[in-house]
This record gives sequence, structure tokens and C-alpha cells, in this order.
Amino acid sequence: MSKPKNMENIKFSIPRPITPVIKPPMYRSIFSNSVKTMYKTNRDCHRTMGYAEVPLKSPTQFLKKNTRKVTRPFVEKTNYVCPMKSAPQLHGTGATKKPWKSLRDEVPKNFIQMNIIDVVRKVPPLPKHRVQDTRNGHVIVLNEAGLEPKYVLNKSNHSALDNINFLMQPLTFDIELTEHAANIVKDDNYGKMPKYIIKMHDDMKTAKRLEIEKINASKPLSPLRLVTPQERSELINAQEIKMNKLNTEFLLLPVVTDTIAKVRRKTHLERTLKDMEDRIDLLNRKKVIYVRQDA
Repeated sequence: MSKPKNMENIKFSIPRPITPVIKPPMYRSIFSNSVKTMYKTNRDCHRTMGYAEVPLKSPTQFLKKNTRKVTRPFVEKTNYVCPMKSAPQLHGTGATKKPWKSLRDEVPKNFIQMNIIDVVRKVPPLPKHRVQDTRNGHVIVLNEAGLEPKYVLNKSNHSALDNINFLMQPLTFDIELTEHAANIVKDDNYGKMPKYIIKMHDDMKTAKRLEIEKINASKPLSPLRLVTPQERSELINAQEIKMNKLNTEFLLLPVVTDTIAKVRRKTHLERTLKDMEDRIDLLNRKKVIYVRQDA
């Protein structure tokens, strides 16, 4: 429903007085008055601008001689006597002192003659290995530029090119020292093999050993194993020793077997001796014998 226009409201017919807004008191420090007073007094204004008139000293107050001499207190000198010096000294008991030699007594050195001798005895330097592209071109010293191989441990006259060819060979899994490398290593003048090459060979041997162990571990174990000749001879000797003991027991049995126990004892020994004879005969006849893995 729309409101009718020009409708008067008696609520705002009497104007209301506007209430003034009262602000809170402004903060003022208790030292504000003292600071203002101190600022207005201009105390020690010469600290920044200096004195208005510089106070000068009189002409008579100049630096005079011996005016700053410090007089130290007098100390009386006392002579202390060592008790060891007062005792009688024994001559010839200690080491004799060498007479003091003055520097003036030394023979003066002839530095000119010494320099001449040093120059004559000096070994001439070896010529540098240089490379030059043209007659007036750029000169390159190969050793200083790092373009020439330098072997720290090489003390012999082996060819550097041969050593480089040996070291730059393609490394296979089962690499071995060639005849040339063996001759270099055996030479006493060569020094020793570099550590990185020794480590490389050790790592390759370890890798090969681990691969062989891995291949052997992956293979299925056979239920039987071959008896070695040493084990076979040990078995035969042990059987013979045991057979001799049983034979001695059999010979010590009584001749008359009038009881059942004696008969059983004799029969058991005869059967055991017969089995051991067959076993020894089998070991002697059969050269190849297989047994179980856990045997």
C-alpha cells in the first residue's frame, strides 16, 4: 500500500536543542612546563655555537723549558751479596768457557767472488716446450698451460705416450694387467701405482666376486655331493681302525659258548666284522662316491 504524499508529522514540529560534544581532556605531561622553562633559558648555548669571545691566555703563559719534568722519589740502592759467591771456589771442576770471539776478527767475505762462483756452477735451465702458430704469432708454453701430461710418480725414462695408452685402455669386467703394465710396475724407478687405479681394480674384483656368489646362490642345490679323495682315505682309515678293535674283541671271546648270551655276543661280532669288510672293500673298489649334502 503506497503512502499518501505531503503528510505532516507533528513529532519534529518543535526543534530540539543540539547537545554539544564534550571531548575528553588532552594528555599533558607533568614535565612540559619544566621543559619549556629550560628551553627558554638558553643554558650553555656555547656548546653548539661557541663562545661569543674566546678567552685567550696571557703572553707570559707559554710552554717553558723543564716545566713538565717529573721528579721521581729517591730510592736508596742496596747491594745484595749472594751466599754462593762468598764460598771458596774450586778451580778446574767446571767446563771452561770459550773465549768470546769478536765479529771484527772474522775474515771479511768477498761477495763478488762468491757470486762469480755461483754463476759458474749454476746448472743451465732446461728449454721450455713451446708452441707457436706463426713467426710472429702467439707463444704457448705447454707445461704452464696444462696441455702437457705431468706424472708425479714417474721417475724412470718410460715413454709418456705408452703410459697414457695403457691408462686409457677400455676397461672390461675381467681386466688384467698387460705385459707392458707389469714391466712398468716391477721397475723400481717408476714409483708406485696411483691410488685411484688400485681402488678401481679392487672395486672391479669385488663386483665380479659378488656376481659369482649371486649366480651360485641362485642355482638349485643338488641333493648329492662328491666325496673328495681326502675324505675317502679318512673313511677307509677309520673303518680299518674300528675293524681292528672289533677283531681284538672277537679273539678275546671264550672258546666254549655254552650260554645263549655268549652265542649272541659271538654272532653279533661276526656279523659286524663281515659288514665292515664289505664296507672297506666297497670304498676301495669305488673311486667315485656321492653322498647327501648334509652328510
